[in-house]
Amino acid sequence: MTRSILPLRLLTAQWPRLALCVLSLGLHFSPAEAADVEPGEVYSLAQQILGDIELIRSEMGIPKTAFVPIKVSGVSPWESFHQAKLLYEKTNQLAFEFTRHKAPDISTPLTRDISNADVLKTLEIVRERVMETKKALGITESPPAPPAAQVTDNDVFLTFVIADRVAHQCLLTPIAPMLAYQRVTLAVGYTSRLLELFPDAAGVMPATPPLERGKIPGDTFFRLHGCLTIIEQIAAKSGVKIMKLDVSAVEREKLTPADVQNMAAIIIAELSYLHSLKKNVKPVRQAIYPGRKFPSLVYQRAGILEAQLTDLLRKISKSPRWLDGVFNR
Repeated sequence: MTRSILPLRLLTAQWPRLALCVLSLGLHFSPAEAADVEPGEVYSLAQQILGDIELIRSEMGIPKTAFVPIKVSGVSPWESFHQAKLLYEKTNQLAFEFTRHKAPDISTPLTRDISNADVLKTLEIVRERVMETKKALGITESPPAPPAAQVTDNDVFLTFVIADRVAHQCLLTPIAPMLAYQRVTLAVGYTSRLLELFPDAAGVMPATPPLERGKIPGDTFFRLHGCLTIIEQIAAKSGVKIMKLDVSAVEREKLTPADVQNMAAIIIAELSYLHSLKKNVKPVRQAIYPGRKFPSLVYQRAGILEAQLTDLLRKISKSPRWLDGVFNR
């Protein structure tokens, strides 16, 4: 069964603010109402949105920056949805800065059983916010239509990453390390819930590693990527397929807090998926706004997550059938 978020194409075209309010409720419709779409349709709309955000960037006189050269494989609509949601957060903030109208947050499905149709509907809401910003800035031009191409979910995901980075450039109030800290804290919460499933769970958080001052966003990005690599190993030993991310060509010094937040969002996507596979697992408490934080503190927080995931990997290596409730001592 495919779970859909909302049938919003007509709704967003005529009543965008009502659609945003309904989306925030997380209502679901039947599979018949949520017929899947091909990645090409999602990619086409994502490229249009990217083009519109580029017009906003140009209007604001912001220089274009290079794309972070990441490579992905094995992307599913679940990961794409999380990236679309992250893009919505950026474009919602951007629209607020120029219109003083901020729309509700998008709720996250509790399972991975979503489709490209869900991603497309989320993108329609993203585009509505982008169009509000264009109108406020007096931009009447439209970006050229993207050329027809054979694309995959991997291409869709990478388009989201690019669009998210350009949207971050346009923000009058840039994304700060505190938001990355909040996301890493949420990842710590997910990992804690997974560790609690094991009979030998100690129920104690790892010791906070020493604070290493002077860290830059790139340091945290790569530490979080190390966490994602452990999650990939956890998934492989559990017989679960998740996306893979290659950052070997990425330059540490060129990364921004937005890139750190993006990496944390990928981690949350994968941990929330593992969390959704167990019916008896406790829900995760949402991380509260942490106040002012700096990259060194986010790096330190990522060290707690790294220790948790290392422990989880050790446990799963002994009990690879943990998802079936089989634990070996």
